[in-house]
Amino acid sequence: MKIEVAIKDRVIIVGDFNCKEFMWEEFKVGNGGEWGEQLLEFAMENLLTQWVRHPTRGRQGDTPSRLDLIFTKGVQLGQGIEH
Repeated sequence: MKIEVAIKDRVIIVGDFNCKEFMWEEFKVGNGGEWGEQLLEFAMENLLTQWVRHPTRGRQGDTPSRLDLIFTKGVQLGQGIEH
């Protein structure tokens, strides 16, 4: 997938990335965040935009987290992304 994303002008990647330790607004990874660091590096190397701004997962007693993400390159999404 790395090569495909790198050579394409327009890309949309959607999924449950299970990366709850990542703080997207600050571009920081919390404790034990090797997967988060890899995801950030991949997004930055490929000029990807991450569009989800609010938590997408939250069970009773758990801290809400943003696991479901939408990345794009060369594609602008509308303002109405909601979970």
